[in-house]
Amino acid sequence: MVLPLIVGAIYRENTLLGFGITIAALLVFGVPMIIQRPKDKRMNVKGGLITVALAWILMSLFATIPIAFSKEISSYIDVLFEVVSGFTTCGATVVNNVEALSLSILFWRSLSQWIGGMGILVFVIALLPKADGQTMQLFKAESPGPSAGKLVAKLRFTARILYAIYLFFTLLCMILLRVGGMSTFDSVIHAFSTISTGGFSSKTASMGHYNNLYFEIVLMVFMFLGSINFNLFYLLLLGNFKSIIKNEELRAYFVIIAVSVVALTLSLTLNRVYNFGQSVRYSAFSLISMISTTGFTTADFSAWPVFSQLILVFAMFIGGCAGSSAGGFKVSRIVILAKSGSREFRRAINPRLLSNVKVNGKPVENEVVMSTYHYFLIFIAVYFVSVLLVAIGMKGAFSENFVECLTSVLTCLGNVGPGLGSLAMGNFSRFSIFSKLVLIFDMLIGRLEIFPVLMLFYPRAWAKY
Repeated sequence: MVLPLIVGAIYRENTLLGFGITIAALLVFGVPMIIQRPKDKRMNVKGGLITVALAWILMSLFATIPIAFSKEISSYIDVLFEVVSGFTTCGATVVNNVEALSLSILFWRSLSQWIGGMGILVFVIALLPKADGQTMQLFKAESPGPSAGKLVAKLRFTARILYAIYLFFTLLCMILLRVGGMSTFDSVIHAFSTISTGGFSSKTASMGHYNNLYFEIVLMVFMFLGSINFNLFYLLLLGNFKSIIKNEELRAYFVIIAVSVVALTLSLTLNRVYNFGQSVRYSAFSLISMISTTGFTTADFSAWPVFSQLILVFAMFIGGCAGSSAGGFKVSRIVILAKSGSREFRRAINPRLLSNVKVNGKPVENEVVMSTYHYFLIFIAVYFVSVLLVAIGMKGAFSENFVECLTSVLTCLGNVGPGLGSLAMGNFSRFSIFSKLVLIFDMLIGRLEIFPVLMLFYPRAWAKY
């Protein structure tokens, strides 16, 4: 929080007290925990899941303090919504006029996305001098995707390599935006939000405010880079191009994006929403923004044909690749489910068939396949329960709220940001307090991939081991 404190001091804003008090509170809260060492430093899977969930909740609660002190967002639930949306890289907002916020608060919103994109505890692991024995469970619990592993023998070096790549892309995106004419402050804000696939902007109209093709191309490139597995960039540094080309998740991601952009372009052109050139521009940006779960907007796609809107909904559900900063169900899980379904179809024809599900030429453990099925079922169950709960707090006609209700949960559970209907270019300010609390829960459960948060509600998880 020293960074937004410095920003507030530079621009002489009245947010200094809030950030100063929060920093002091964190020191008072944190120093005794450093002094008091646990007798047993071992950590199992259960401990890792609980620790990750509690850490994210505590970080979110402390992060609300400077914004609450500023009184720029009146309701504490709205402040909590904004903060959780930041850390989870959801990018959904309750602010009607973003430009009215202090620059230090705008900086803090986007910085929280940048930290949350790679992972709060992965950031901590990168800083710790010794972290391997006790924190592998934290790394696994916080890493998105069906499985997680180390790039090198030492976990802290793995975290540092990932963050070095992350920081390089952030700086490069920042420089390219600045070269294109964006202000220095806005370049920093949008670079943080792009590489983290978060989507917070310093403008109420998001990227539609600029209406600049160069900016859109730069952001499309970095939204895509932020949504593919960061391990591939390490392989690129090692010169292992063969493994990158053969990566089935990356190839599937390419195919999904290409087919979807073509379908969107044809739909928008044939329905005379835009001319061909505009259709390509808005289709490509909107699709990559949605599937990467960044959530920047340049067009009001609530006015698009139903077919076009459904493509964006599917993109929101699929999300980016495992091991990236993107949310969603993940392309790797789609690949595993597709290959597993194909195997079962072939077994129905030939019951004696013996075959494994293979990804990148290697057999996938049956445990991973089954966990993917279980994750899909729980994901769908959480989605429908959340839809029902959000609907409780919604008022008005069915036709006005149905689409917003369905897509608000999907966009928060997938950490995307915008939805359909009034949520395409609007915000979540009109939702009830109860609905916002449900959506906050969905954002957390979506970013941490369900199990760490659900573990908090499992009584046996708190038993001594």
